[in-house]
Amino acid sequence: MKKHGLFKVMLVILGLLVVTSIFIPGRSGDISYVPVGDEAVNFVQAFYYFFDTMVFLLVLGAFYGVLNSVPAYKKLIDNIAQKLKPHSKLFVFIMTILFAILVSITGLDYCLLVFVPFVISIILMLGYDKLVAISSTVVAMLVGFMGGIFTTFRDPNNYYGYSPTTVDELAGLDKYVNVWPKVILLILGVALLIFFINRHIKNVQDKKVKYELNDGADVLVSEVKGDYKNIKTWPLMLILSLIFVVFVLGYFPWYNLFGIEVFNDLHQDLLELTFSFRTVFIVGGIILLAIIVFKFIKRKSFDTKDWALNSIFLVLLLCVILSYIPLGFLDKFQDWFTAKELGLNSIISNSLYALGNWSSLGSFMCIIMTLFVFTLIIKLIYKVKFNDVIDSFVEGSKRMLPTVFLMALSYTILICSYNNGFISTIITWISESSLGLNVVTTSFVTALGSLLHVDLYYTAAGVFSPILSAVTDESLLSVYTMTFQSMYGLISIIGPTSFLLIFVLTYFDVPYTTWVKYIWRFILMLLLLVILVLLVLSLI
Repeated sequence: MKKHGLFKVMLVILGLLVVTSIFIPGRSGDISYVPVGDEAVNFVQAFYYFFDTMVFLLVLGAFYGVLNSVPAYKKLIDNIAQKLKPHSKLFVFIMTILFAILVSITGLDYCLLVFVPFVISIILMLGYDKLVAISSTVVAMLVGFMGGIFTTFRDPNNYYGYSPTTVDELAGLDKYVNVWPKVILLILGVALLIFFINRHIKNVQDKKVKYELNDGADVLVSEVKGDYKNIKTWPLMLILSLIFVVFVLGYFPWYNLFGIEVFNDLHQDLLELTFSFRTVFIVGGIILLAIIVFKFIKRKSFDTKDWALNSIFLVLLLCVILSYIPLGFLDKFQDWFTAKELGLNSIISNSLYALGNWSSLGSFMCIIMTLFVFTLIIKLIYKVKFNDVIDSFVEGSKRMLPTVFLMALSYTILICSYNNGFISTIITWISESSLGLNVVTTSFVTALGSLLHVDLYYTAAGVFSPILSAVTDESLLSVYTMTFQSMYGLISIIGPTSFLLIFVLTYFDVPYTTWVKYIWRFILMLLLLVILVLLVLSLI
């Protein structure tokens, strides 16, 4: 089971879903079977329903495939690792704190996932194993989610319109109602994680562990050929920083959380800008002329390879000149050329969204486009040959194929569980039994639902919404919201269907059984911490 542990565990879960559907009624109240054939159909449909997720994974792999072919990336990792070597453990702890805090205050776990391979490569270069690297990045992110102050997702009650909400707001509470319990859970959870990582590092040094994974050569970049000393790394560092800034500005719901309208107003002003054809052609011609002159000064001759660039410039120049010549047969052309106006949406896109609203296109669409744009920028800055970019892009995507396959299986489990709705029946049974809904039963149902619903939106719609409908004591709503958010993050650290876990284990070739052997003690300690915080919260 060690080699394909995640695959085998998910097959077992799919088998259990078939058996469960025989005995537990679905959402409609009747037995609604989940045949094996339907599971196969749902596996195919997963690529359709969650197409953007699959493309995101492939593009992320492709992005790092291109980065790995750029000598500056290798040098950047080497330089950072060399400078941090005397303080390597401190760097690991700082990254743990930073990832947790960033997810807590922004909720942008998928955006931060883009930087995980970069940070993990540095940690591996510092001499630590993959378990330490994963713990200080992905696990830290999930601990940050558990103590997430501004973690938002699409409102299940408004499917066809993007309306970001928090878990507390979904329950009808103020979004700040659980701020202090979340902050306490965040601080104590991060402290516990640092303690756990430090203990593992010490055990590795003392050779007291049997599952050290330090074979990190396959995740690092290729060797640099040529003059290593003259390679400039600051443009690449600037690019990575800009990607982070773009994600925060684009995905964080500034207006919905804080009422900040500046980005919406700026977006509206930009859409109202219009330009005549003549203006667009003149500006485009000036830009192309500047590029041509720059290349001529640099090469001291015209390169025949730039014939397309020169031809476009000449066409633009000819159109502008003709628009000014007073010839009768050109009157219609001149009237059209000067009167026709283009808006920014006509030039760039008709689906532009203001900063802070990029999730309206889906969780991953703008991430994909951003990575495409910056991949092109990297190619231009470091003068990577087009064929090499394509080859690296394809190779990077191939490496992500096992992750895509396992994610499709995970989403198959989601589709089967959500469509059947037996979780709603279990919640109804519990609420009507002598046990009733309390912290323990809510934790159990949330844990089960989180295991079967990989996506937060579907977990909220298929698990948390039925819990809210069954709640009788509304004074405990804040406790239930805290329970839901905490248990979802906790299960995501160890659950075989977890999006972040599937990515990091498959991409960095860590067996699932090895991960469970390593992380179960931390999960147990974190669970006790969550229970303690929930008990205190319920007594306040």
